[in-house]
Amino acid sequence: MVLMRELIQTLAHKPGEQRPSTESKDATLPRFDPEGAGADPSAWCSHTDLILKDHPMQDSALLSALNRALRGPAAHWLSQMVRGGKLTWPTFKEQFLSRFGGRETAASALIRISRERPSETESPGAYGSRLRSMLQMKLQDLTMPEVINALALYILSSQDRRFRRLTLANNIRTEDQFHDEMRILPYNDQPTFSPRNSLTEPEAKRSRLSVPRIKCYRCGALGHRRTECRLQIQTGKEQDIRNPKEKRPAASSKVTCFKCHEEGHIAPNCPSSRKRNYDSIDERRIDSCVVEAPAGRLNHLGESYPFYFDSGAECSLIKESLASKFSGKRITDVVVMRGIGNTCIKSTLQILSTVCINGLTLEIVFHVLADDYLKYDIMIGREILSQGFDVNITQNSLVICKTKVVNACGKVAEDAVNINEVDTDVIGNDRDRLISVLEKFKESFITGFPRTRVNTGQLEIRLIDPNVTVQRSPYRLSEEERRIVRERIDELMKAQIVKP
Repeated sequence: MVLMRELIQTLAHKPGEQRPSTESKDATLPRFDPEGAGADPSAWCSHTDLILKDHPMQDSALLSALNRALRGPAAHWLSQMVRGGKLTWPTFKEQFLSRFGGRETAASALIRISRERPSETESPGAYGSRLRSMLQMKLQDLTMPEVINALALYILSSQDRRFRRLTLANNIRTEDQFHDEMRILPYNDQPTFSPRNSLTEPEAKRSRLSVPRIKCYRCGALGHRRTECRLQIQTGKEQDIRNPKEKRPAASSKVTCFKCHEEGHIAPNCPSSRKRNYDSIDERRIDSCVVEAPAGRLNHLGESYPFYFDSGAECSLIKESLASKFSGKRITDVVVMRGIGNTCIKSTLQILSTVCINGLTLEIVFHVLADDYLKYDIMIGREILSQGFDVNITQNSLVICKTKVVNACGKVAEDAVNINEVDTDVIGNDRDRLISVLEKFKESFITGFPRTRVNTGQLEIRLIDPNVTVQRSPYRLSEEERRIVRERIDELMKAQIVKP
C-alpha cells in the first residue's frame, strides 16, 4: 500500500513541473548595500525580478533570502519594515524603491550615468562596456519618443536650472507632452545658466550646480577628487608614522643666489643684503631698549625672588600667581595703568610688603596684575627713589643703596629770626628802639636751645617765692606734659645751661 501511494503521487506531478518549495531554497539573491560604490536600487530590483520569475518566493522564504542579500542600512531597514503578516515581492519592491530612491526618470538616469567615472583598476574598454550596459538597462524598455525627450531634457538641464524639475519628475512619453511642458517657459527669457555664453559674456556670473559632478576614484564619494580624499591623506599619515625610515628625504633646493653664491635662496631674499640695508628688514622690535634687563634678587619671608628694575615705571608690579606668597596690607583700590600705545590695564589689588634688597629694608606697594600682562614675575619701579635709595645699574649688575647726603653749612631762610614778629610787652618808641638793637645782633641768635654755656653772667630761678605763703598744692601736670618738661630740663642740663 505504501508503494502504491508513492507511485500515485509521482504520476500525479507533471514531468516538467518544478517544486517551488525545494528549488526556491537554492535561489540566491544578489547583494545590495546602499552605501557601496555604484549602488543602483533599480538594477538590483531588475536582477531580483529575473530570479524570482523562475524561483518564486514569499513570506519566510522571501524574508530569509532578503536578509542574506541586503547589507548596511538596507538590512536595518528590513528588520524594521517586517511587522508580521504576508510578505510578497511586489509589495516589498514598491516599499524598497520608495525608500532607497530607485524610481528615477530616464533624464535623471542619463545625468547619473554621465557622472560615472572609471575605477582605478578598470580599463577603458571595461568602462565603456559598463556604461553601455547601464544605458541599455535604463533605455531598453522605452519608446523612441521617450528616449528623445530624455536626451533633450538632459541637455537642457545642464544649461538652465529651470529644467531640473522636469528631469526629476515623471517620464515625458510623447512629443505633445514635451511641447506642453516647454510652453510653460516663455521663449524670450534668457537662460539662468549657459556655459557656452559665459565665455563671451564676462558680466554673467556662472552659478554652481547643486549636485557635484566630481567623484573620487578612491572612495567613490562625490564632491572631491582623489588628491583631496581624506581617506588617502589619513592612510599616508599612518604610513609615515609606521615607516618613518622609508620616507624619501626632501630634495635640496637648486636655487643659487648670484650675490653670495650660496644655494637655498635668491638675491632679493639674500641675508647679507638685508644686514647692510636696515630699511628692508620686515621685522621691527619695540622692546629692545637694553640688551639685558637690569635684574636683582629680593628676600621676603625667608624666600628669595628675582626682580627686574624699570626706571620708566611709576609703580612696582607683581604677577597674580606670585602675589599669594607675599604678605602685607592688602588694598583694594582700582588703579588704571597706561603703557606704550596708551593701552589701559586695571589693577584691583595692591600689597604693601616689606622686602630686603642688598641688606636694605624697603616698603614697596606692589600692584597685582594678571600673568598675561607682565613679562617678569616682579618688576620694581622708580618710586623706591623717593624713600632715600639710589639705584646703580651696570652692564652685569644692579645695586640698590642708601642715598649719600653731605650736610653743608648754610643759611636757611625759613629758619631765620623775624625780629618784627617778636612778642614783647614794650610798645611805642621803646619797641622801635628794641627792634633796632635786635636787628643789629640777629646774626648771633640761634633757633632752639643753646648748646654751650654763656660766660656773660648767670641767672637764678626761684621756683618758690619765700615771701608768699602757698595755701594750696600746685597744679599737677599730666604724664605727657611731665615727660616733655623732663626732656627739656635734661637737654638744658647736658648743655650746662642750668644746674640743679
